[in-house]
Amino acid sequence: MKELTSIAELLDATTDGKKAVLYFSEKCPACQHFVPAVEEWSADIGEFDFYKISRETYLAERRELFEVGDYPALVVFLDGQRMDVLFGTAPEQAFKAYFDAHITGKWKSRAQIEQEQLEALEHSA
Repeated sequence: MKELTSIAELLDATTDGKKAVLYFSEKCPACQHFVPAVEEWSADIGEFDFYKISRETYLAERRELFEVGDYPALVVFLDGQRMDVLFGTAPEQAFKAYFDAHITGKWKSRAQIEQEQLEALEHSA
């Protein structure tokens, strides 16, 4: 899991594809447990790229747009759009189940949808 060090990196990292960004605070006791756990299990979720960014980093740039309100929080992006926010108060298994059941099988990128439409047109011709 790569740590993002600026808002510019955050914007660049979440532009396309399936991404999840772990927002944490260096002063948050729950984050001290949760961040290493997410780093461990996120490596098994191959369809997503995982990043982390500290509250101190994005607040230093005064970008309230990226504020999540509570920590730790895992924000899910699909092709640059913020799709969901999961807060770290849930058990780790709940996060794993969320990715396994809801995201990896449910959402598709724009490129995947366009490819499927193209293939359907080719087969109907």
